[in-house]
Amino acid sequence: VADEYAVAVVAVLVVFTLAGGGLIYTTYVAPGTETTEEVLAEWETTGEYTHSATVTNGTAVFPLGATLSDRSVYYTQIAPILDTEFRYGFTGADGELNVEGETTLVIRSVDDGGDGDSTEFWRQERRLDTFSGTVAAGETVSSTTSVNVSAVAAEVEAIQEGLGASPGTTEVRIRTAVSATGDIAGGSESYQSTHALTLEPGGGTYTVETPEPAGETDQRTRSVTSERSYGLPRRVGGPALLRVGLLGLAGFAAAPYRDPLRATAAER
Repeated sequence: VADEYAVAVVAVLVVFTLAGGGLIYTTYVAPGTETTEEVLAEWETTGEYTHSATVTNGTAVFPLGATLSDRSVYYTQIAPILDTEFRYGFTGADGELNVEGETTLVIRSVDDGGDGDSTEFWRQERRLDTFSGTVAAGETVSSTTSVNVSAVAAEVEAIQEGLGASPGTTEVRIRTAVSATGDIAGGSESYQSTHALTLEPGGGTYTVETPEPAGETDQRTRSVTSERSYGLPRRVGGPALLRVGLLGLAGFAAAPYRDPLRATAAER
């Protein structure tokens, strides 16, 4: 069989030899280089709301002056004024940001279509607070506001009576727009973001939907070029292929002189 397919076997051995030599060359002689990104610093900007309401009409279960904090439902009759605080800052790297922002009360009537489109019937906006400050890592700048939910509900009712109709769904939101610029981890950065807290006035209660703290994650990187390295299979595979190829070719070269590949007449 070896005699009959000698050309094919030799061709395979030649391929093994060339492949082994190529692997040895690219692994040990000229492995080349690779470029990776090294993270120098990483940081995160965050905007977060907290809220509370002070009891102004005491009851047996909620005494006068008690503070109710970060609840999903408040009682309109005993604590109609919602106090909110929005905090903005960053953590994770050295630097400084100059922050400016504005908090607005947005009341609107909107109809969300089933296909993703929405129709706004009316909107009213009222500025509640403006704020600014310079923050370092771990510090925050804040905006504090107070909203009389009973007055907002009465305002919505008056608007609807004035229009003679109440199409859509009424939304009440405390919205904070933030602009921040500065230097973090040795580079210039700029951020623009909008955050919102949703109120839903009801008959005797109102609900507050607090969003999860939202922000952006950034990092400073640099490109690092290094000599490419290979794993054990390639470091061992190259010499093994070369050895198999060379030994095989040497064996085939010597075989005709010893005539081991053909059966003798006696053997036949």
